[in-house]
Amino acid sequence: MGRIARGTKSIIDIIRWRAEKQSNKLAYQFSDYSCPSEVEEKVLSYAELDRKSRHIAALLQDLNVYGKPVLIMYPPGLDYIVAYFGCLFAGAIAVPCYSPLNSSMMSTLNKVVKNSGSCHILTIEEIKDKVWKEIDNQPYLSSLQWISTDKITVDMSSNYKNVDIKEDDLAFLQYTSGSTSAPKGVMVTHGNLLLNSEYIYKGFKISSESRLVSWLPPYHDMGLIGGIIQPLYGEFPVLIMAPISFIRRPVRWLQAITKFRATISGGPNFAYDLCVKKITQEDKSNLDLSNWSLAFNGAEPIRIKTLERFSEFFASCGFTYKSFCPCYGLAESTLMVTVADKEDEPSTMKLDNKSITQGIVKSCNTDDGIILVGCGKGKKDTQVVIVNSDTNDICGEDHIGEIWVKGASVAKGYWNNEEATEETFRSLLNNGEGPFLKTGDLGFMHDGELYISGRIKDLIIIRGNNYYPQDIEAIVENSDPGFRQGRIAAFSIEVKDEEQLIIVAENNLSEFKKEEGKNIEELFLSIARAISDKFQITKVLIIILSSAWIRILWFHY
Repeated sequence: MGRIARGTKSIIDIIRWRAEKQSNKLAYQFSDYSCPSEVEEKVLSYAELDRKSRHIAALLQDLNVYGKPVLIMYPPGLDYIVAYFGCLFAGAIAVPCYSPLNSSMMSTLNKVVKNSGSCHILTIEEIKDKVWKEIDNQPYLSSLQWISTDKITVDMSSNYKNVDIKEDDLAFLQYTSGSTSAPKGVMVTHGNLLLNSEYIYKGFKISSESRLVSWLPPYHDMGLIGGIIQPLYGEFPVLIMAPISFIRRPVRWLQAITKFRATISGGPNFAYDLCVKKITQEDKSNLDLSNWSLAFNGAEPIRIKTLERFSEFFASCGFTYKSFCPCYGLAESTLMVTVADKEDEPSTMKLDNKSITQGIVKSCNTDDGIILVGCGKGKKDTQVVIVNSDTNDICGEDHIGEIWVKGASVAKGYWNNEEATEETFRSLLNNGEGPFLKTGDLGFMHDGELYISGRIKDLIIIRGNNYYPQDIEAIVENSDPGFRQGRIAAFSIEVKDEEQLIIVAENNLSEFKKEEGKNIEELFLSIARAISDKFQITKVLIIILSSAWIRILWFHY
């Protein structure tokens, strides 16, 4: 049937078919940058993937975990991949997670164990030892049966017993971060995975000649589905890096793309900004990005200035602006919902500020407009609508509302959380049509393309007008080189029955101090004036933090 066998009902069917028909072909390659003197390369063929996954599955079958959640906690790499597919081979429900680095992460992970009801965790001895040193007061983590697979030297793959997996069976639980509430496990089926993988395959116009580099975490949906499952589905090789390798030295990502001759790679918007800020001219001289024809950008707001800066900075390395491919998705819809056409440059719209605050999209040509980047169109079997969340009526084109999604890629709901499932996955339009997935994201449609404007929970409402934090934060970021993206927060609080804008920003003032004749009050004033001019917000409390002091000023025009 081409890239996959007929009658495929699960990802496991694809692995078995590839192991039989393409046994020696490269499936996964991992670059380990933990050794400073050299980069260690580890590879996995389809046949090895099949055998090692069945080895893990046989271990799990002895524990009677069919249909039960099993946590996976490995460093990013080939062992993580094998453990994930081992769970699927056994008919267990994989629960991808991370190795906790602090007490907050440990507490969140403990909540994941509690919600999932897991009794077993797959890991390695090194991680087990580290976690157990900090496991006090985490009763659900400590109650798990910890299985260190690196301590099992006998190959158990021949003991594996075939499992009949159906499309509606759960493949894994994708847990939300739980940073502001209890973590929720999105129930993703094998059918969800196949359908969304096909959508990504067609949306990115992938072929067996494609080559991918991924540094994205394997316990997040973009890293797992886009970086691990999609290459298997699409029959093309992938080079995987640990996320920390990229964060510590962003040039490693582009060096890997150069060496691997990757055609596809990407990540959230911040990754492209980090490359521009951290990669030197000397680093650039050894980069060749001319094969990189699809640079996907998603998972957070996409900034036009980021796309422009990156493409300009790396033009000498062969990168082109047209390679950018904005997309939109979320775990509750498996992964991808919409994707831009890779043959076209990203679509943009410059919008009138005042109209946006009233939920109306009106283009403008003035310098103070806000530029949004289009995220493409949805697939034929998925319905994407913009809804007035107060009335549940569909908004007209060019009106901002909540993004609702309906289609076969939408997950089954949240594990062990019927109330949240009902609220998020089973919404009906005012005319009774549904059920729809409520994404919590705000946006609008223009010429059939989806534009994202913000999130409902992040929305700042002042005097009946809607403002998006990222737009205000961008004003602050551009006011002085000492401000950095990700170190600025705009929000509102109620003061005397009225919402007031608050801005908290970190600035080391090193660049600001170089300019003679300027004082810190002028920096505050320039921020307040810019916000007043662009958004007509006349009251703002600005808090600037540095390593040595905190300065707070209140402005009221």
